[in-house]
Amino acid sequence: MSAPIRTGILGYGAVAHMHMKALALCPERIVTGVYGPNPEKAQAFARQYGITAYPTRQALLEASDCIHICTPTGTHCQDILDCFAMDKHVLCEKPLCMTDEECDIIRAAAEKAS
Repeated sequence: MSAPIRTGILGYGAVAHMHMKALALCPERIVTGVYGPNPEKAQAFARQYGITAYPTRQALLEASDCIHICTPTGTHCQDILDCFAMDKHVLCEKPLCMTDEECDIIRAAAEKAS
């Protein structure tokens, strides 16, 4: 049996709660924690699920193999690029991004990361 996939949650809104419920059904995953720009909201989310609230996005990425991006759509492109830059797997809620240009940037970065 392989080691569990260390999975981090970027964001703490309604979609992040749906992701946490789904991850609870995946024994091959262990949720490392959450990060979001409001420390109080991140702490509340973390307490609800018994996980860690990381003080920085960098700390969450360093602690995780895979990141579930549950942030506002306007930040998805940069969030994905930051994950790829650290060689992380990504699962992004929809929509993927705001523009065709951002989609092209993400596609190019994914091809380069493969």
